[in-house]
Amino acid sequence: MCESDIKFAVGTYTVLGGEGVLIYSLNPRTLQSECLGRQRVENPSFLCASPSGGHVYAVNESGSQSGVYHLAVDENGALTACQTVASGADPCHILWLSPRTLCISNYSGGSVELFDIAADGSLSASAQTLTFHECGTSPRQQSSHIHFCATTPDGEYLVADDLGGDCIHILKIEHHSDGTARLLRHGKTAVHAEAGPRHICFGADGRFAYLITELSDEVMVFGYNSGSLSLIQTLTAAPTPAHASGHIMVHPNGKWLYASVRRTGDGIAVYHIGDDGRLTQVDYTHTALHPRHFNITPDGSLLLCACRDSDTIEVYRINPTDGTLLDTLHHISVAKAVCIQFIDYNHS
Repeated sequence: MCESDIKFAVGTYTVLGGEGVLIYSLNPRTLQSECLGRQRVENPSFLCASPSGGHVYAVNESGSQSGVYHLAVDENGALTACQTVASGADPCHILWLSPRTLCISNYSGGSVELFDIAADGSLSASAQTLTFHECGTSPRQQSSHIHFCATTPDGEYLVADDLGGDCIHILKIEHHSDGTARLLRHGKTAVHAEAGPRHICFGADGRFAYLITELSDEVMVFGYNSGSLSLIQTLTAAPTPAHASGHIMVHPNGKWLYASVRRTGDGIAVYHIGDDGRLTQVDYTHTALHPRHFNITPDGSLLLCACRDSDTIEVYRINPTDGTLLDTLHHISVAKAVCIQFIDYNHS
């Protein structure tokens, strides 16, 4: 490992044969990778790292036995399991809501749940839970299923994708002086029946949001303004019906959008983002099996894709001219990888 290497954490499904949480380094020039540390915890299907890089938090997506893990990670990548706290059923996403509060999305629990963080990185018991009671018309939509949350670019709201309710809940963030935060119900934006909102992200200038739907394999473009979302475009993400989209992300330069599709025609759709927020598809790159999650290096040069059912992380170079993907053929063997998060040790 050298100083210029990129460090990242990987979450895996242990129920399918994964090893828990792993820390890797990757040299962005040679693309050589090394596993620096691993810690067996159950079904860490989504992760987030602290701004200091010294802590990793992971959800345990295990039905009634679900929870949140706190792991310490040193600068050499060694992991230590510190703590587990109970959560709602089947959390599948976790993010920083404020400097001292984490937010998780409970899929089966149909709720958004908050946990406060102490100065030493330890987690409180559940600090707040907002439960939703929506339903749709698909067999998978008999109740609310919160799949993903994101903070709005203005930092004032949280949007929560409800796969079961065909809507996006909008929650007002109440920031506290001690760095914690709480949520207030604000409203919701409905999408068409049997769309199944999965993941959402925002454009670089904060004026547009991009939603990928799991049941209808669509990418939806919304205008965003002060806690309000308005639909302006809908495109099909999958070349053939898959009913199993994966992840969506805007490139750091704000010019391109990437969206993954699983199970049928596995791959990543590449879009150009216009000045009006609208999308034009420029490419579709076929990947290994089940590209559940991917992430783009902070400098925008590489895309790492976790292909769960091929037990690999594929490394792609991003064309700086048009955003298209080039498979470097430098694949990292990881059993049942489902989440990739970069770790930055440069913050104090």
